[in-house]
Amino acid sequence: DMAKIIDNAYKQSVAQKFQGIHDKRVTELKLSLGHRMLQVAGIIGDAPFALPPDDTLRNAFAEAYRQYENGDDMDKERSKFFRALTQRLLGHTIANADAIATTLDIAQVPQVAVNYSTAEGLFADEAARVLDSNLWGILEKYPHLTFKILVGDCHQLPPVIQSSRKTNPFHSQISLSVMARLQAIGALCAFLEEQMRGLPEMVEPYNAVSYHGRLIHASSTELSSRPIAQAVREFNIMNYGRKSNVIYFDL
Repeated sequence: DMAKIIDNAYKQSVAQKFQGIHDKRVTELKLSLGHRMLQVAGIIGDAPFALPPDDTLRNAFAEAYRQYENGDDMDKERSKFFRALTQRLLGHTIANADAIATTLDIAQVPQVAVNYSTAEGLFADEAARVLDSNLWGILEKYPHLTFKILVGDCHQLPPVIQSSRKTNPFHSQISLSVMARLQAIGALCAFLEEQMRGLPEMVEPYNAVSYHGRLIHASSTELSSRPIAQAVREFNIMNYGRKSNVIYFDL
């Protein structure tokens, strides 16, 4: 029974919403850079941010793209020209975006940083896992940032460090995330008290230990809203005689 529960959860997690895309985190292709580029070039839809119909970049790219899409043979020069047009369109699309969602590493590559260097603000998710060095390039390549908001939890997973205390005398220092450092020196911090992940009975132990009971539970965490949790509870009732999703084993 437990194997079936896990198997069903696994199948849901790896199901492809879009053909050829295996990453379950992709839920909206219309927000992808490639889709935006096709909109800017006037190939998809009638977007308000599309280049004007008489724009030379738009027309040249559209012609080359249709040749590529139809599977027509491209000689070396034509292929090189298409790649150059693609880079120009990519740069134009990024430069005119209101906001960009990406990883910190990708935000530092030239194609993004050069075209979006006037960005005014930074939101960094999972910031408790971000090392100082992960932000050095951001601070250098985006000199106009007027606000920086880090979202994360220093009580959860820390940064990944490849060295150890035996091999690196600075292991303890570099193991601190930039978020932990800022909190330690009194940077402005807000605690988001509503948790939306775990069942209340699963959260309460670490709520008491790590958060001093400050967490409150969203309605979406109730058992009635969690089909997998309901199946796990039935399993625990049947196998352990415990009407609970939390079972402690004496090892």
